[in-house]
Amino acid sequence: MADLKGAKDKALGKVQEAGGKLLNDEKLEAKGKARQAKGKAEEKVEEGKQKIAKKVNDIVDDDK
Repeated sequence: MADLKGAKDKALGKVQEAGGKLLNDEKLEAKGKARQAKGKAEEKVEEGKQKIAKKVNDIVDDDK
């Protein structure tokens, strides 16, 4: 679920950034870049969670 939220934030951030460039609004452009960064961070956190869960599952499976 968080990976979808990250993708959504990245996409909306790109739209905000483009809108800021189009309107020559530096603040909106910066908000868009920040939202994209937030989306990338959310995706990385989710990737990390998945890697940890896989390792835990591998360890549990090895003990059986």
